[in-house]
Amino acid sequence: MCPLNAEAYPNSLALSTSEGITIGTIDEIQKLHIRTVPLGETPRRIAYQEETETFGVLTLRMDVMDSSGSVKQRNNQCASLGASSTSNSSVTSSLLKPAVQSPPEPGQEVETHNLLVISQNTFEVLHCHTFHPGEYALSICSTTLKDDPTVYYAVGTAIVNPEDSEPKQGRIVLFSYHDSKLTQVAEKEIKGACYRLCEFQGKLLAAIANTFAD
Repeated sequence: MCPLNAEAYPNSLALSTSEGITIGTIDEIQKLHIRTVPLGETPRRIAYQEETETFGVLTLRMDVMDSSGSVKQRNNQCASLGASSTSNSSVTSSLLKPAVQSPPEPGQEVETHNLLVISQNTFEVLHCHTFHPGEYALSICSTTLKDDPTVYYAVGTAIVNPEDSEPKQGRIVLFSYHDSKLTQVAEKEIKGACYRLCEFQGKLLAAIANTFAD
């Protein structure tokens, strides 16, 4: 749950559940006006970006590996599959290459993590960015950096190896949403999972494993 104060939704609350996003307000007689937005997948984190009038929502979709080695979607009604535009994490990062070399077995469930950019006015999924299998999106915030006027969605991830008790590597990825297009502008490899991100004095403060870094 997080506060939301936008022109279309002043003094509101945004709540995520296992089935979707709910936006509501509390009126003078303490009643909630509720609008439910079904996603068909599990929302994990949400951030609001006033400048672009969008929400950044991290979601988890359970897919399955078929006999040909391709990932198949179990639910075709997922919001991530109906986005106006899509993109995927490249495999240029050295952190992602092990996930490519060791694909899941046929029939095995695969966690697919996405960043959805959703319009605050229509709740249309404007863009879906899908992270690579084995990379879990754990944290998100909307931020600006020092004197840079550009506003970014910052996403923290973990590279998950089933043989490790805790993730040993991850990434912090910066995205810019402009002119109906989501662009990855930077990434930083980190030693552990990024569980939390927030803006702090013009920098990005990250909770990585059991430490803080900027």
